[in-house]
Amino acid sequence: MQIAEVPQEQVPAVWPHIEGLVDMLEAKTHGEHTHISLAKELSNGHRLWIAYDEDRDRAIGFTTTFMVQDGSDRMIGIMLAGVGETGKGSEWVQPMRDTIKDYFREQGCYKYSFIGPRAWGKFFPDMKFKRAVFEGDL
Repeated sequence: MQIAEVPQEQVPAVWPHIEGLVDMLEAKTHGEHTHISLAKELSNGHRLWIAYDEDRDRAIGFTTTFMVQDGSDRMIGIMLAGVGETGKGSEWVQPMRDTIKDYFREQGCYKYSFIGPRAWGKFFPDMKFKRAVFEGDL
């Protein structure tokens, strides 16, 4: 398996390879994350990362990242929950996490955050639960 950041200019070429995964994400989030919202995130500077299974010649998971400065001008890396093939979570998430952590370190980040389902906490044993998000319909 390979974990790779997709350069912005190559996103259109890679998109067909993750379309099915984006469909899965849209279904799992009940339309909160869609093809359109992901495309907007990527056009606004979020970075796309894919897990690619060479044996099956296809992407088996993806996530996006971005960085922000905190109040003291230090960089924080943010990893957003992605999606992958059923039953392959631990196969691609942990290598993806480790690769992205190394990337954030190289970029000068002093910490990183993960935004996603609480159940994914099992893939981030080095992290502490810090806050909850409450949502309501309007």
